Amino acid sequence: PPYFKFDTTNLQAEASDLKSAAGTPQYVAVKHYGWRNEFLSIFPNAVSVRVVDGPDASKGIPFLNIIILTLFAALVYAIWVRWRRFKRARIDPTLERLEDDIAEKQGRFARWRAGRKTK
Repeated sequence: PPYFKFDTTNLQAEASDLKSAAGTPQYVAVKHYGWRNEFLSIFPNAVSVRVVDGPDASKGIPFLNIIILTLFAALVYAIWVRWRRFKRARIDPTLERLEDDIAEKQGRFARWRAGRKTK
């Protein structure tokens, strides 16, 4: 989701306050969105900073991401199923009817042409 960040300076100040010395390290977890792209030098946008116990602290389970992706997959599946039903019920019979009409007209034309050649 787009984050309309109006508190960027506050987040920068908070991150600067959490800077620690090498002797007594303080670890933080940065919540961000976006991806790191080395070619275009794009960096993820930071949303929040929080103190954690150590460098191996678990990030937790991203329940919101799981729910959003599951709902999106269900929506795509529902649209796909409805399209297949629509195609099977409306488009395929129309195409078959058109193919039959074309075959019939080609057959009549072939019979007409064959009759013209014999004369």
